[in-house]
Amino acid sequence: SFTHMHRHYSPDPAYLKPLADMAFADGANRLVWHTFTCSPKKFGVPGAEYFAGSHVNRNVTWHRDAAAFVKYIGRCQAMLQRGAPVDDGEFVNVATNYHGWGRYRKVEDAQFTTTHRREGAVDFFFVAGEGRGEVVLNASSEGRKVELWDAVTATRKGAPAQAFADGKTRVTLDLPIGGSCFVVFAGTGSGESGDTGRTGVSPVPESCRTNGQDARCPSPAAAPAFNGQDARCPSVVTNAWRVTFAYHKGVSAEPPAPVTMETLRDWTSYGEAGKAPSTSLRYFSGTATYRTTVNLEPPNTQTLKHSNTPQHGRYKLSLGNVPTGLAHVFVNGKDCGTVWCAPWEADISQAVREGKNEIEIRYVNNWYNRLVGDCFVQPSERVTTTTLRYWNVVRNEPDPKAWWLTKPTVCSGPSVSDKLQPSGLLGPVSLVCR
Repeated sequence: SFTHMHRHYSPDPAYLKPLADMAFADGANRLVWHTFTCSPKKFGVPGAEYFAGSHVNRNVTWHRDAAAFVKYIGRCQAMLQRGAPVDDGEFVNVATNYHGWGRYRKVEDAQFTTTHRREGAVDFFFVAGEGRGEVVLNASSEGRKVELWDAVTATRKGAPAQAFADGKTRVTLDLPIGGSCFVVFAGTGSGESGDTGRTGVSPVPESCRTNGQDARCPSPAAAPAFNGQDARCPSVVTNAWRVTFAYHKGVSAEPPAPVTMETLRDWTSYGEAGKAPSTSLRYFSGTATYRTTVNLEPPNTQTLKHSNTPQHGRYKLSLGNVPTGLAHVFVNGKDCGTVWCAPWEADISQAVREGKNEIEIRYVNNWYNRLVGDCFVQPSERVTTTTLRYWNVVRNEPDPKAWWLTKPTVCSGPSVSDKLQPSGLLGPVSLVCR
């Protein structure tokens, strides 16, 4: 999976997720990575690659934080390998015009794409799409609990649903960009949510669990709506950010100097085009650690507790606009997880406290910008080392004769004419109560 012909080292987990989701919605339930290239240390970083595939190995900038994305794929596959597929007549086989796995949806402009499986008394659907809308699923909700299971966070919540006389159910969804979820119709019974013996919900395999918590457990109760006036929960983080930079451990070059950002900025807005020493933030690829503080004061005399109750609510750190890459969030030194896809939020409920809170976000972008920057400098001044070719000429149409050698193409390596990827936290970073 993820074989593609895009610019080398330009995809990241947020880019790859919708591709996996469409395959899952089309019935696939076991992905094989393409590729994990063998690249010994002597090849440097990012090292040896060829012309296709999504490069995933220890030389990728975000490799150390890839676990969250891999766990997402694992949870989806573990669910989709349970039970048996149900043919709802939503797809037709085609002999031409390759769509997905050789099938296409009858309503090609449908907002959501689904696949249906059944295990015992449980019907469940994987749904891929984005935005707020409704989907009609071929399962009855009469006498059953309908829930949304989020494979990104391994949490679940009740789903707004309307039963039809023909045995189908309309479910209201609100999915983020590149979103997905499982819609689960629990077996009939009067048991409470989470009581697997009485609802008919089968146990979830270990790969569907996270931090020892069952993925079927209800998500914490919702907090009172945040209106921006709660003194515990200021909306936008307005303090300045101190940002430090570090290259991949396989790079010995000097990184950009630390900066203080009064306002979050795209790294490519720094410096001048073509000026690309290793210290250039414009062309930097690696880890940037953003640090700031936020004051959180409880209203009146109420004490802020680390409790996911309706009285105290849940606290999330929204990163706002993250154009590329991913981010690892720490609050007061506590690991709050990796944020790698929309809606770009981290649950910080168990880390936040009254008064001063230290926020640390370790953001990582792709190799792409530094590869482009290295096209402007001499080989001895390059940060990266790779089997790709560095082109100091404008990219143009390939020569039909030996195009991979004579012209700078998408597959042959970076070029000075390539447009840089937006990088860095663009914000606004906000603390929200839910």
